[in-house]
Amino acid sequence: MHVPLTIAVFILLAAAMIVLRARWSRLADRTRRRITFAAVSILALQACSTFSGYDTAFDHFNYVVLWAVLTAYLFFLMRFSLLRPRWFTALIALVLWLPLFSTSIFLRFAETLAGFPRSVTSLGGNVYTETIAWRTDPSESSGADFSIYAVPPHLPFLRHHLIGLRLFNRQCDTAHAIASLSPDHKHVLYTCPPPLQHPEDPPVHTQQPLN
Repeated sequence: MHVPLTIAVFILLAAAMIVLRARWSRLADRTRRRITFAAVSILALQACSTFSGYDTAFDHFNYVVLWAVLTAYLFFLMRFSLLRPRWFTALIALVLWLPLFSTSIFLRFAETLAGFPRSVTSLGGNVYTETIAWRTDPSESSGADFSIYAVPPHLPFLRHHLIGLRLFNRQCDTAHAIASLSPDHKHVLYTCPPPLQHPEDPPVHTQQPLN
């Protein structure tokens, strides 16, 4: 259900930008400046979060910011499509809109609407692992995302993302994968049992350094 809903929201946002594009020249200068400033602010906030690796511990707030970033991106595509020659810039804007449907981007937005099952486990100290199962059936396209993050001791409302990993159920049984810290706390070891379809396969072991 979350897939058609996410597609519908993408299309509705694009339609809203088409309407705004048609009315843009008739808006007051102050209104246009305010909309542009809001879009720039949202993208700057996301850029700071991406480069620093920090976001808030409140998932719903992060989801709102994520959708606001998408809206700002579509807004600037709309502004770009107003440049001359408009038929050419509009075509480029359409091409730049299509990558939003790529799996890595699309699943990120679908997660906000679907509420995929997630679990958080402490690895010791202030380091945690979060597992998000975006599909739980044993199909080729099912799997889970694993994220390791640290919570600053004096800022519990923030979290610092360290590393991430995506595993598919065709590789191993992601529902029973576990993560553990190395004794020196410099690496994370993922251990994932063999896939349900091939129980004779060896488990998957992946080690990643903490940034």
